[in-house]
Amino acid sequence: MHRSRMHLVWDDGNVIYDQVVTPLNLRTADGQEFLVLRLDTGETREVRLDHIRRVATL
Repeated sequence: MHRSRMHLVWDDGNVIYDQVVTPLNLRTADGQEFLVLRLDTGETREVRLDHIRRVATL
């Protein structure tokens, strides 16, 4: 991870998120893979890789 900001679109249940984020790390748990990221608000969040719909570098 180079911590370069990216535009990410992902879904979580019935909600679709479309935000600029900073990737921090990748993590695996219970057979699932997650992208650990930081939102512009400073909040850290994990997004399942199979829920990511689109990625664009800035």
